[in-house]
Amino acid sequence: MPKAAPYRARPEVSNKMVNEMYEGKTEGRVVMISMRILMLTCIISLGIAGCHGDDATAKDDTVARLVEATRNNLLPVKGGDFLMGDFGERHSSERLPYTVEPNAQPLHEVRLSDFSMLKWKVSNDEYNVFASQNNRRKVNDREADATSERIARLPDSGRFPAMVLWKEAQDYCAWLGEKLGQKMNLPTEAQWEYAARDGGKFYIFATNDGSFRNGVNVISHEQAEAISQDPFFPVPVGSAPANSSGLGDFAKSGLEWVRDWYDDNYYAHSSKVDPAGPDAGDLKVVRGAQASSSVPAMTMARTGRRPDGVDEKVDKLFQEQGFKPIRFGATFRCVTQQ
Repeated sequence: MPKAAPYRARPEVSNKMVNEMYEGKTEGRVVMISMRILMLTCIISLGIAGCHGDDATAKDDTVARLVEATRNNLLPVKGGDFLMGDFGERHSSERLPYTVEPNAQPLHEVRLSDFSMLKWKVSNDEYNVFASQNNRRKVNDREADATSERIARLPDSGRFPAMVLWKEAQDYCAWLGEKLGQKMNLPTEAQWEYAARDGGKFYIFATNDGSFRNGVNVISHEQAEAISQDPFFPVPVGSAPANSSGLGDFAKSGLEWVRDWYDDNYYAHSSKVDPAGPDAGDLKVVRGAQASSSVPAMTMARTGRRPDGVDEKVDKLFQEQGFKPIRFGATFRCVTQQ
């Protein structure tokens, strides 16, 4: 099981402040004392500047390590043609759909250009580098909110997938792309499904070989609880085997944001070449499965979620019980177009 390197910046070096009192009775002593004060002021200023420089250097080093790790974990995905959507009528022995949801139909042809995708989902430690650099909330900060506090209690919480709002995920990818010197984005729904199906193969489940073997190629409930002591949160990145493309974490480690707006009927009029979803909407597409789900997600399963994480029914329930509303984030990964 690969262990992601932590991205924790060194603590800021504190400065020792110098405060000396000089008293003089003659004009000459006053001049001398003034010069000494001026020199001390310069020394203190230089010391502060030096410490700030050390802090900036530490942050730069942290970003550089993240950029290098990202470059190493961006895997090329050869584009091509595939049939997107519920392929049960084409593939199953009963010639029946695999899902009961009509939003995964009709099965339609898609042609994708080459792209590169992060091998694993973005971790809390990785996201927090971005958060620190851009004055954003940290995802496992005990002081942030109830969900973040719960995540922070997990053993080695920095390795768990970051659960954030859609714009936070999108902003992270864009920022990291700038550091890499290339355009980076959330994957489109088509890119996600193509990668989860290991290049568009007829994989029912988003595992290493399309099968569902609980506890072998999919983390079981008992394994998740043993790893995190909280089976309702995703397990650490890289906890399940990757597919032959080297990509993993698709099946059962949290719902995952993609770039597209959600439309129940989009597949009926989807673009054939590099589809990117509707131009606008109220919901964003999420793929994958909840960490607490008893089975992994089928590769064609899709649903929508408000990008701001609001669930009005849950909000109302929480308010009635006197609790603060919570916002439902999702995990994510980034892609670059080749």
